[in-house]
Amino acid sequence: MDTAEALRKAAQHWSATVNTVRPSRGRWWQSPTICSHLNRTICGELVPGLGAGNVAALRRRFPGRVFGRGISVGAGGAPLETMLVQAGIVERFDLYEIAQARIEQGRIQAAAQGLADRLVYYNANAFTSASPGTYDLVNWFDSLHHMFDVVESLAWSRTVLAENGVLLLDEFVGPTHMQYTDRQLDLAAAARACLPKRYLANPSWPDELLPLRESRPDIEAMKQVDPTECADSGRILPALQLIFPDAEIIPTGGVIYHLALSDVLANIHEKGDAALLNSLLLADDLCIALGQSLRAFAIALKPAE
Repeated sequence: MDTAEALRKAAQHWSATVNTVRPSRGRWWQSPTICSHLNRTICGELVPGLGAGNVAALRRRFPGRVFGRGISVGAGGAPLETMLVQAGIVERFDLYEIAQARIEQGRIQAAAQGLADRLVYYNANAFTSASPGTYDLVNWFDSLHHMFDVVESLAWSRTVLAENGVLLLDEFVGPTHMQYTDRQLDLAAAARACLPKRYLANPSWPDELLPLRESRPDIEAMKQVDPTECADSGRILPALQLIFPDAEIIPTGGVIYHLALSDVLANIHEKGDAALLNSLLLADDLCIALGQSLRAFAIALKPAE
């Protein structure tokens, strides 16, 4: 499959997800408790809402600074970009997206919030459209892991940043194509093994139990759905350290909340099972301490040259 065909298939996939009805709380980002936990990891405060920790961390690192122009690739519905604009931290974002349905939805949402002239969508190739030294902020929010070459993407990020421009990154940095290591699978399985069976009921087929040990996804099957999924994710951190050597990087975990709790989370009540969920998040923190993290947050400054 060549690049053009892969991007066409990916655009089709992500356009189709716009009106897809998703099960409630099957994934970590659907849990307010997990989002608040990650925010505390990122910014030191237990603030609510997906991405709120990113906003607080950027504000803390650059107090009082207003970024004139930002850019995002694979912006989707631009939730973080919207927060940054509404917070007065960024004046305008250029948002690049390949899925036309998501662009249309994003434009409707931006207009409804009175931000149509500040959240501007483009269905174009950002890597050939953006001029060097143009942007004060480059934001990667769960989209860099969809790039086919993350070294090239981060090098481009540095190029389009103006002097003293900032890279903001919050990403899945686990193995390429989600080919998890034995250690990661073992840790996730150990967490599931501690749970009573009722928590392992398959949300789609409640009479069946989810397996204790997840298996690695079939790469070719993944590519048939979305060829960009985790296409080069395993190289994100080495590439970041190469191109932005002074980047502040914070591992944000995921072996438990992303891997072990996938689908399981649908059976965990946010309030009624709060003690259990917080214990599992503590286990996730212990995995980070063991050097096992599937996600990371980073801020990097492009110094004047």
